[in-house]
Amino acid sequence: MRALLASLCAVALAVPAAHAEDDPYIWLEDIDSARSMAWVAGQNAKSARRLEGDARYPAMLAEARAIFTAQDRIPTPGFRAGGIDNLWQDAANVHGIWRHATLASYRTAQPAWTTILDLDALSRAEGRNWIWKGADCLKPLETTCLVRLSNGGGDAVEVREFDTATRTFRATGFRFPEGKQTLAWVDADTLLAARAWTPAEVTGSGYPYVLKVLGRDGSAREVFRGAKTDVSATPIVLRGDGDRADALMVRRGVSFFESEFSLVGDSGLTRVPLPTKAQYRGYVDGQAVFAVQQPWGGFGAGALIAYDLAALKRDPAGRSAGLHHRRQAGGRPPGGREGRGGCL
Repeated sequence: MRALLASLCAVALAVPAAHAEDDPYIWLEDIDSARSMAWVAGQNAKSARRLEGDARYPAMLAEARAIFTAQDRIPTPGFRAGGIDNLWQDAANVHGIWRHATLASYRTAQPAWTTILDLDALSRAEGRNWIWKGADCLKPLETTCLVRLSNGGGDAVEVREFDTATRTFRATGFRFPEGKQTLAWVDADTLLAARAWTPAEVTGSGYPYVLKVLGRDGSAREVFRGAKTDVSATPIVLRGDGDRADALMVRRGVSFFESEFSLVGDSGLTRVPLPTKAQYRGYVDGQAVFAVQQPWGGFGAGALIAYDLAALKRDPAGRSAGLHHRRQAGGRPPGGREGRGGCL
């Protein structure tokens, strides 16, 4: 096996990189063109004929469907509003039902579920093929939610404000038409949103690169604008005590593997000192935690570092920004000492 892998690697290294003009399928980069969609439909049909023509297909399909719709499977839990949420799909609920149970009830053999939203009924009522893409609920009560629905299951979603207490969409609540978009609660009346504000404001990958702070009163303030050559831009809200928004942050996807992070302030953006290959991991006790994925600043790939948010705001360059929680993943930090203030 090792010899085979080595041979394959040698062959791969020997093959020169193809130029765009040498690629006979470069036209597929225009993913939404009629020609590209026709090619995809043809490939799907070819695959379907091959799979469905296999003598084993009917029995394997029936077995997979029986497993997927089994009534005795464990309902996947999601914690919300002091209880458990679950999206349940079976033969009678193809699109699924978003439902809720108390924590005590979920611990029993037969939980008492309350249906919050019936996606099959909603699809019939609206003549759409609604696929569940999740919900972001405002803390701490977690009864006001931004529900994401995809017509057919693609990346583009419609977003609507939903009240889980009344189990209804709010008639005058936040609502955004279908698109590739990400929204985050700042407070009950404010969102940090990344979406295509105009048809042209999307990257080559089809994702938004402009972020705005939106108010329930209809106000919209642009806080970040990337470049069309980026992959995407993503809003992040750092929540502290009492679930208040301590800071707003933007992740700029420069490429598929590279990112830049910036804090949003009244006077503009503050770039967080990080290598381009880093991921945001969370916000704990005033510390913004990141994982670096390349050697940087004396740390190896896989190290966890944390900036003190207050110090970072005072010193955007990071010279005294409280980089004091640091540890190499899987071991002690370089030098063998824990950082000032503790260790992750």
